[in-house]
Amino acid sequence: MIIPIRVLTQERLRDIQRQEGFLFGMYYGAILIILVYNAYLFVILRDRNHWHYIMVLGCYAVIELSLNGLGNMYLWGEFPEFAKRIRPFAISLLALTGFILTKSFLQIPRFRYRQIDLDNYIWTILTITLVGAWLLPFTAAIELSMLTAFLAAPAAYGAGIYNWYQGDRLGMYFTLGWSGLIIGGSVNVLRAFDLLPVNFWTTYGSQLGSVMTLLILNTALTDRLRLLQRENEAAQQAKIDEQEEINRLLDQKV
Repeated sequence: MIIPIRVLTQERLRDIQRQEGFLFGMYYGAILIILVYNAYLFVILRDRNHWHYIMVLGCYAVIELSLNGLGNMYLWGEFPEFAKRIRPFAISLLALTGFILTKSFLQIPRFRYRQIDLDNYIWTILTITLVGAWLLPFTAAIELSMLTAFLAAPAAYGAGIYNWYQGDRLGMYFTLGWSGLIIGGSVNVLRAFDLLPVNFWTTYGSQLGSVMTLLILNTALTDRLRLLQRENEAAQQAKIDEQEEINRLLDQKV
C-alpha cells in the first residue's frame, strides 16, 4: 500500500478533492453510459455478448470502487466483512466473466492446448476461487483471486492474438482492447514497487487503461454486429439469387 505524505493548506486540499471528485465522476459516468447502452442493445438484440460485456464491466467497476474507497464511503461501509470480501469475489468474478466473454466473442468452443482440453480445469479453478472468496481467510482469498486473474489475462490475450494472426479483425479489436487494461495494471504494479514515480499517469493508469479497454471492446461489439448483419444480408441475397435462377430455368422449360 502506498500512503503519500504531503503538507497542504485547507484551500489546496479542497482543490485536490474537487479535482479527484470530478475525475472519478467522469470515470464512473463513462462506465455507467457504456453499461446502459449495452444493456439496451442486449434487450433489443438478445446478443449474449452484450450481456457478458455488461458483467465484465460491472465486475471491474466494483473492483475500482473497492480499491479507491468510494464503495466503502457510499455503498457498503456499514458492512465491514462484506467490504473486505467483495474485492476478492469481484476479481474472481471478473476472471470468470472475462473467460466467458472471450469464448463467446471469439467463438471458441473449447480452450485447448495441443490435445489437452483445458475448459474443465479452468471452470474448476474459477469455481474454487469464487467460493474461496467468502470462505477462505482474507489473505488467502485475495492472493488466490489475484493469481486466478493473472492466469486468466494471458489466456484471453493469447486467444485474441491468435485470432488476429488468423486474419480475424475481431481478434484485433479484442487484443487492442485488453492491452489498455494490461498496460494500466502493469503501471500500477510498477508504481507499487517504486519502479515508477508517483504522478497522475501512474496513479490513475488503471482507470485510463480500463476506459481504453471498455471503449475498444464496445467498438468491437458494434463492429461484430455489423459483420453479422452483412453476413445475413449476403445469405439472404444468395437465396434470392438462387430462387431467381430456379425461376429462370423453369421459365425456359415452359
